Amino acid sequence: MRQGLTGLFILLCSSFINHSAFALQLPLPKSNESIVGRTFIVTAQKNDNFMHLARLYSSGFHELMEANADISPWHPLNGEKVLIPTEFILPDAPRDGIIINLAELRLYYFDRNNKRLFTYPVGVGKRGWMTPLGKRMVSHKIHKPHWHVPESIRAYHAKQGKYLPKSIAPGPKNPLGEHAMRLSHSSYLIHGTNKVMGISRRTSSGCISLFPEDIKNLFNIVKVNTPVYIVNQTYKIGHKNKQLFLEVHKPLYEFKVKQTELNQQIIFALLKYNQNNQYQLNWKKINQVIDEQQGIPTVISSLNNTH
Repeated sequence: MRQGLTGLFILLCSSFINHSAFALQLPLPKSNESIVGRTFIVTAQKNDNFMHLARLYSSGFHELMEANADISPWHPLNGEKVLIPTEFILPDAPRDGIIINLAELRLYYFDRNNKRLFTYPVGVGKRGWMTPLGKRMVSHKIHKPHWHVPESIRAYHAKQGKYLPKSIAPGPKNPLGEHAMRLSHSSYLIHGTNKVMGISRRTSSGCISLFPEDIKNLFNIVKVNTPVYIVNQTYKIGHKNKQLFLEVHKPLYEFKVKQTELNQQIIFALLKYNQNNQYQLNWKKINQVIDEQQGIPTVISSLNNTH
């Protein structure tokens, strides 16, 4: 496990912290700030697994797997140290409303009225049903929605011998949960779920799903006409305390490229970001971050004292 992470502290016992107390609600960052949150370590308790820890700490199953590649996601050993990757470089998108970065399976909401930033793990479209990129708006908010099953989804399940009704009423069998927000110019929704195992994984037919407690909170604070930016950023670059950081995730299947091509893309982006030679780049560390793809903001430079 990588050492020397910023904002790192050790929490020896996780059992006394409940999820509601640990929701990721952060101060709204200043316009010149690009890194939020902090990373820390917990000691896994008896019967803990990544799904339990993800929900407890507003992290994501996928994020925990990236950050703890040497640990079994379903059977962490009692006493195993688990890195909770709740420090993030903000995506390169307008800080206005909602940003969903598919590559990290995470949603960010900039609540400017109350000067807060909320961030949640999300489930997104599986292979063949990818969540579409681009800008949308929240067009409707629906409490206890009916699910009017699209014909494409009914046909897909019918081929597997499972026949879905045309509509499913609100209740425990409704996969949309109790809260849904429809996106403009599409049939896609941001919604809750009755299958929490799909959060921070690619399991949906294109919609964006959240834990029930997270969508309830988001539903209550997001207004109609809020912009929604859906992006796919495998790597992100940011700065903090006169240091440059790099965060790299495993590419989605649809965007996989050869390792050499990914290296070139990131190197070009770093040189462009540092075109004034403000930072002294540590290329050994940069290559390590690219190779490991742990999804953790990592220091890759220091401020160039000659500037």
